[in-house]
Amino acid sequence: MRMPAEQPSSCQPSFSRWSICSSDCGAGLSSRRSNLNARCTTDTETRLCQTKRCSDKDHVVMNVRLRIA
Repeated sequence: MRMPAEQPSSCQPSFSRWSICSSDCGAGLSSRRSNLNARCTTDTETRLCQTKRCSDKDHVVMNVRLRIA
């Protein structure tokens, strides 16, 4: 796990909750707003997430949805 950089002593840590994973199964992305950085400025952080593994059935359903859309 990455540790946040040293912040100015006047900085009040602030961050939002992580967003829901962008994928129902398999790898996706999640993001939040945070000032947990050396400049103490609000920025968007992004991380990889995985809600569950995709089965072959999930993969077929996703492909059908993409073709219809």
